[in-house]
Amino acid sequence: QLSPAQFRRVFHQAYGCSPREFAVEQRVKACANRLRTTSERMSAITRELGYSRTASITKMFRRLFGLSPEDYRKRFQ
Repeated sequence: QLSPAQFRRVFHQAYGCSPREFAVEQRVKACANRLRTTSERMSAITRELGYSRTASITKMFRRLFGLSPEDYRKRFQ
């Protein structure tokens, strides 16, 4: 059995990021997929992904994709 520190180290070696960073990236990618494939409002997507504020995911979205969620939807929908 791994200690939490060992798990984080092994995870980082395998994925190049922390488990938390990985989880956040997966949520942002899920948001991007929903923006491409649905017409759901960003506020609804945000809530369904577990965020209480749209601004929280928007900041991470810009960091990962270099676009606001709205601009991403316009470009890729």
